[in-house]
Parts: sequence; structure tokens; C-alpha cells
Amino acid sequence: MDEKVEIALKKVKEQLFNEPEVKEYFDLKAQIKANEELINLDKNIKDLQRELCKNPTNSELTKKYQEASKLYNSHPLIINFNRVREEVNDLLRMIKEILEE
Repeated sequence: MDEKVEIALKKVKEQLFNEPEVKEYFDLKAQIKANEELINLDKNIKDLQRELCKNPTNSELTKKYQEASKLYNSHPLIINFNRVREEVNDLLRMIKEILEE
């Protein structure tokens, strides 16, 4: 790779990682990974998904899965993370469009 291009890419990466949205994204991601409640909910959801694959017509399992998913997705950290993830995705789409010009 051309040295000038490499230097320019490093600058873009640096600037990107200094954007408030990107910093918040990584901060929220770390908080989610450290949150015992969310870790347990996530594990429960994955366990229920496995069970549902074995018993797709089990309405009780389906109800438990929906309740666990609703609880997980309504947690304030998850709500904020999803919002910030969309903002970061918008930022990345904008960069991609600029680079494609």
C-alpha cells in the first residue's frame, strides 16, 4: 500500500475513534459485557433459542423466549446501545459514500 494512503487511513481511523458516538458505542458495549443481568438474560435467550429449534411448536417456550427478548431489549443499556449503533452505522455509511465518489 502506498505510504501516503496508509498515513491518510491512520488519520481517518484516529478521527473516527475520537468521534463521540464511536466512543459511546465502545463504552456501552463494555458496560453490556460487564452487566450480570444482561449476561444472564442473553444466556437465557440463547438457551431458549436452542430449545425452540428442537421444539418449534412449543408455545410455552415461544412465550418464554418472547418475554426474555422483550426484557433484554427494553433494558436501558441495550436501548442506548442500539441508538448509538445506528448513529455509528450512519457515520460509517457516510464515510463509505464519500470514499466511493
